[in-house]
Amino acid sequence: QQQRDLGSYLAGAGFNMPTHVIRVDWECNGSWYKWSANRPGGADALKQAIRNYVTNLRAGGLTKVRFDLCFNKGPSQAGADFAIFPGSEYIDIIGIDQYDMWAPSFTESDWQREMNKPPSMQAVADFATKNGIMWAMDEGGNTHGGNTMGGDNPFYWDMVLKTLTKNLSNCAWHVTYDDRGAPDTLRHDFERNPKSWDRYKSL
Repeated sequence: QQQRDLGSYLAGAGFNMPTHVIRVDWECNGSWYKWSANRPGGADALKQAIRNYVTNLRAGGLTKVRFDLCFNKGPSQAGADFAIFPGSEYIDIIGIDQYDMWAPSFTESDWQREMNKPPSMQAVADFATKNGIMWAMDEGGNTHGGNTMGGDNPFYWDMVLKTLTKNLSNCAWHVTYDDRGAPDTLRHDFERNPKSWDRYKSL
């Protein structure tokens, strides 16, 4: 009932439109959230919970919005990723948060290594194509804080654009996380990544 009430509230506030996207179970293949796939019941329970959520929001009045199932870049830490997908009748977009971290990409072979850790930008694009839906880069950006993060790395943006261009036909959007980050030491914002900002603008 709470979910139906939420759908009714959002519809009444004018959000029942195709340009309103609800990101479902954000980074659920990570292990650090209450809604992660490694909670009791695993991927099957989470998949059913997503079906229930979408069904109830629609019943409340959100009949035109789009639902985006969002993953964190691989490797998955909650024991499941695409097994969570409840079907294209519930999910319109498969999203990925692909930051330059765990590990960073300074060469094309580095980037390919990250693309081979599903889910990744390429993996969600392929999965979306297979299921007749769209995909999106929901979050992405530079990161700081040690050897597992790329810092002010313009090359990362070269590879983001190359992957976007390769999979443009069913790409809904890409979003940069131009924010200091939580924690602040991640420094996602372009202000503190001047070389990357120059490259991003030129691209």
